[in-house]
Amino acid sequence: MVFVATLAAAAVGAAALWTLRIEPVWPLPPLPPPAALAATAPRHDVAVQAALEEAVAVAGLAAVVVALVLARGIWRQAGRTLDELSLAVHAVSREQAVYLPTDDDGPAGVLARAVVQITTAGRAKAAAFRAEADKQRRAAETLDRLLAADPHAMMVTDNARVVHYVNEAAVRLFGLPAEELRRRPFSYPLEPGRTVEVEIVRSGETLSAELLVAPVEWQGKAAFVASLTDTTERKKLMGQLRQAQKMEAVGRMAGGIAHDFNNLLSIINMSRDLLLSDPLAANPRTQQLLNEIGSAGNRAASLIGQLLAFTRKTAGAPMTVDMNALVRELAPLLQRLIGEDIELSTVFESGLSLVKADPSQLEQVIMNLAVNARDAMPAGGRLTIEIHNRDLDEPYVRRHLEVQPGPYVELVVSDTGVGMSDEVKAHLFEPFYTTKPDGLGTGLGLATVYGIIRQMGGHVTVYSEAGRGTNFRIYLPRRTAGVGSTPAEPPRFAISTGTETILLVEDDAAMRQLTRLVLESYGYTVLEAENGVRALAVAEKDPRKIDLVVSDVIMPQMGGRQLVEPLRLMR
Repeated sequence: MVFVATLAAAAVGAAALWTLRIEPVWPLPPLPPPAALAATAPRHDVAVQAALEEAVAVAGLAAVVVALVLARGIWRQAGRTLDELSLAVHAVSREQAVYLPTDDDGPAGVLARAVVQITTAGRAKAAAFRAEADKQRRAAETLDRLLAADPHAMMVTDNARVVHYVNEAAVRLFGLPAEELRRRPFSYPLEPGRTVEVEIVRSGETLSAELLVAPVEWQGKAAFVASLTDTTERKKLMGQLRQAQKMEAVGRMAGGIAHDFNNLLSIINMSRDLLLSDPLAANPRTQQLLNEIGSAGNRAASLIGQLLAFTRKTAGAPMTVDMNALVRELAPLLQRLIGEDIELSTVFESGLSLVKADPSQLEQVIMNLAVNARDAMPAGGRLTIEIHNRDLDEPYVRRHLEVQPGPYVELVVSDTGVGMSDEVKAHLFEPFYTTKPDGLGTGLGLATVYGIIRQMGGHVTVYSEAGRGTNFRIYLPRRTAGVGSTPAEPPRFAISTGTETILLVEDDAAMRQLTRLVLESYGYTVLEAENGVRALAVAEKDPRKIDLVVSDVIMPQMGGRQLVEPLRLMR
């Protein structure tokens, strides 16, 4: 109201002064005398007119003065209010408690309420900004913790391939400090959603890894997170698995070949034995030829035995064996076998545990390895045989699929020979694989070693480099039982003749015919059949008593084991 009255007074004064054509200036000049005013007025009633004009002039001047005085007071009050508001704003910015006259009805209250409204809105926006910043910070911290705890190597890079982050797993995988990795550009493909095989060189060693890339937002910018998984050990295990499967397939094939060849060899040897007893072959020349046939047959039988050992189709005579005693007894024979230009060195561990194995097969394993070492040292060298107790732990087992963790006896056979390349080692235990010249090797020596050791539940490894010798390590499970004695030789019986009836079941016609001739030569009556089904039919038709059944085990339609029960019920 005061402000409105002041404006009204100023307006009235200004109108009065304009009526008298008086131009106000600041500061106001002295008022002119009434006579001067009267001289310029119209010539009516001079006295009345002069008095009226003088009163209007005085009233206008008074209104102007009052308005100026009030305006000055209001301006001073507003100035103080503005100063107070300025101080309040500064206090608010420092988060200090202040009082604003928001309940004032005047201009100060209007300004105070406006300041409060603006401040409240600003505080709300600041709080929202801080909340969003805290949210982003917590998300970044969570991502950082997740990346740090991930067992895979994690790296964050941008489109320019600048590395911004690496975790501890990446430091271990690359073998470099985190600072060094961040200085290097990311050199692998950035293909989100696709697994890529990459190679990592660490301290001169080449490692295999799988790379998976995904787009992320890192510190408010577009980036990529790269996950690297070391697949070196997995690839080694897969290679071992493929090798084991290949060896299994080769073993089955070799077993089938050995079985068929053994049948042919049996025919040859049995025919030779029959001829030796024939009076028509009594002359020396015929006897010499028959002996040559027998010698070749025995060598062929030895090869067949090695093949069957590789395919685990022969059962030895397992017993508890002291490896120290076995090698000590075998050492003189080994020295003669390898020659005088090769030094034989043996290392035995006291308190050595025992193993369960066939001693003759263990001797064959050691002799095969010794012969292999001798051929690798044509200019002489050293052959070392060591025996130790060893415990194979989980890390070792994870690298070798075919072995179980636990206590073993370790047999180490090493030489100082020419060594082997990686290509040769890849085929080392395959039957008929040899690097020796034609006629100097059968390619079955190491295959036999592998077959015998696996049949005993053991494990064999080889380490070799070209020009640096070869090291074979054989692990056999320990046994705690006492040392067994050598089994007694089975008693020998003289071949006697007879008149009984024998049912002969064999799918190989040549083998069946020759066996029949041998049995009939000793006086036996032979009924023959090519498989189990045919044998049942023969037994059902023939009324004679069958005293003995001689049958092959594996045959078409019905094998020997399936034949026994129905034949027993029939007879």
